[in-house]
Amino acid sequence: AFPSHLQLPYTFQWNTSLEQGLGERQSLTVSYVGANGRRLIGEQRFSFTAAQSPIFRSAYLFNANQTSSYNSLQVKFQRSVTHGLQALASYVWSHSIDFGSQATELPSSRGNSDFDVRHNLSAGLTWDIPNTKHFGAARTILDDWGVDGRLIVRSGFPFLLTGNLLTDSLGQRYYGGVNFVPGQPYYLYSNTYPGGKSLNPNAFMETTSTTENGTVPRNYFRGVGETQ
Repeated sequence: AFPSHLQLPYTFQWNTSLEQGLGERQSLTVSYVGANGRRLIGEQRFSFTAAQSPIFRSAYLFNANQTSSYNSLQVKFQRSVTHGLQALASYVWSHSIDFGSQATELPSSRGNSDFDVRHNLSAGLTWDIPNTKHFGAARTILDDWGVDGRLIVRSGFPFLLTGNLLTDSLGQRYYGGVNFVPGQPYYLYSNTYPGGKSLNPNAFMETTSTTENGTVPRNYFRGVGETQ
């Protein structure tokens, strides 16, 4: 089912930058980049009993009433080729918020996007090794070499604590989420866990309410980051 007046989604995007030269061959750029999505299409699933609907058991409703926002601070350092050395490094702090991302089984809940990576650093370095003064076969083997290095560091993606699969009075099926348990630490730390930490199962309790979500916000916790 679709609204009788379904409108296309749209996005506002904007950015502003400041660039400062550091000598003749180096520069530093600081940028603010933002975007707001409007009239985004969301999906809701409804389930019916035989008494409610003898023809079909489920229905999908597509509404264009969701929004999203993205804000980021981006810093870039660039050094052009001089003495065979070239460098490029960038860091991005960002925050993306929406009403569901790809989690169509959930009721609309504004929170961190599924792809919300808060910190992201990447750097690259290239060095053209100077050629030798040899001739002949030695020059063929020893000249025109270069060394490249690349670094990627980012924080983890958020993940969802789904809880029980519930059905409300209208027949809509969704995961109700979980509640915080007071007095319990969220994480357990040990070298036996990937990344050195794990969620504490005793810190959360599944909810059975069909009228409200659990107290743990959507995509509140994050997985393991990456360094390469």
